[in-house]
Amino acid sequence: MTDAGITPEVTDHVGDAARLLERDGACILRWPRLAKREVGIAGRAVLGRRVRVAWDARTIRPNPKPGYPKRIVRAERLILESTVIEDGVLAGKAQPVHTEGWGLGAARPDVVVFQCAQDPEVGGGSYLLDGPRLVEGLGGGMNGGRELVRFLCDPDGVGRDEPAVSGAALVGQTRHGRLAVSFELPPPWGCDDGELARRDALIERWHRYVRESATCAPRIVLDPGDVLITDNYRALLGRDPYRGARIYYRSWFWTDAVFSWPLVTEVPSHRKG
Repeated sequence: MTDAGITPEVTDHVGDAARLLERDGACILRWPRLAKREVGIAGRAVLGRRVRVAWDARTIRPNPKPGYPKRIVRAERLILESTVIEDGVLAGKAQPVHTEGWGLGAARPDVVVFQCAQDPEVGGGSYLLDGPRLVEGLGGGMNGGRELVRFLCDPDGVGRDEPAVSGAALVGQTRHGRLAVSFELPPPWGCDDGELARRDALIERWHRYVRESATCAPRIVLDPGDVLITDNYRALLGRDPYRGARIYYRSWFWTDAVFSWPLVTEVPSHRKG
């Protein structure tokens, strides 16, 4: 376990937000307006000319039908979180540590912006883990840490022990020299059963280490209107369970310092260059 929690600094100045995002990997921006479209406006205000692709905002709220898995309603740009009934009250399940957009692989967004529309009555605190700090915590060699670091940098077994210029590893580096740490790794191609078993065991060790580190991370609670901006290459995100209504807006951004831009069917709302 490593003390890798990020405590985002709060500011009401767009210029300061850009500096804090660069320095800390996250920040909270006090934004004067609350609306779904404002999360995208705030993100563009902070990132400025660096934005190359931005997807329209999603609304994230609890599924009113408990017992169902997480559901994405693409036509409505809506994400319904999995819920249960606790003591007669609708409750949202915890969202474990993850990397936003990890299924896109190297084309995942590098900046994710959230705006709080309504915070729940109980629980629901988010937390952020500093990916590079997590990797650094493994480097001392305790309990096979160095072996795990080599795997994080080189899941295909080429023999590399430094981050490669690749978005296909759990720890990679862009051609701009930007370090990127991911929680999940897309399924491999062409692995035999023995190599697949070794790979799965090392991924599970990484997941267990990160989850243990998440237990001591500070929790982040936003007020309605607050905008949380995160470096999705650096910060791993999670959320505690909650009771009551919880409504957030979320937008993904790709800047000029990414591995690649998304080549999927969704039409981006903004692209330059």
